[in-house]
Amino acid sequence: MSVDIADKLPSRKNPPSIGILRLGLLTLMLITPVALWLSTEGNPLDYMHYDLPPGQLLYVFSKLMGLYTVMFLWLQIMYGLVGKGNWVDALLPKWSIPTHRLIGILVMSAALTHFALFFSAVALRKQTIPVHLLVPDFSSYFHAVVTLGVISLYLMILVVLVGIYRSRLGKYWVWSHRLSVLMIIVVIAHSLLIGSETKSVTWLTFYAVAGTTLIAAIYRRIATTI
Repeated sequence: MSVDIADKLPSRKNPPSIGILRLGLLTLMLITPVALWLSTEGNPLDYMHYDLPPGQLLYVFSKLMGLYTVMFLWLQIMYGLVGKGNWVDALLPKWSIPTHRLIGILVMSAALTHFALFFSAVALRKQTIPVHLLVPDFSSYFHAVVTLGVISLYLMILVVLVGIYRSRLGKYWVWSHRLSVLMIIVVIAHSLLIGSETKSVTWLTFYAVAGTTLIAAIYRRIATTI
């Protein structure tokens, strides 16, 4: 009677500590944007007691969704490195297309909400539909940085469409999907250059930690594939 050697091997299961670490990472990702937002914007309830310009509250909340966009995008990149000899393997679940798509939906939802809130804030402030925001405008520093955000949204939508129609693109899908690299660069440029609060120590620390972990993960990925 033959016995498959695999039947004698113990199943590989993550220890309970890994589950705790994953829960801690998830909690940290959810509260970090709120903490950063509160550090510069203050208690949003206080806005109810002041006579604010039209759309100001929507503008403030658009910043929060912008932070969540960056956070979920960081998670998507890190998750793409899982299962390839990287140190994040233990903290994130094994790579799968459904989870990859779920995180992508979070990124897209946060980005669209961020833009919708900003668009609505400008509409209330100007008392008109600001369709000009949809068109690239580099006439001033502020308009140029806003344009970077709009371009990153267009690229994000394009990346999603490429993923949806990947079967029709054949071998060109991989090259098309690499538009995400350009999209990430534009998102980072937009998020760093927009608003004076991004120059604060807390915000710069956030970007420094996110950037350092990404660089470390990418370096490890390259080192293990050479």
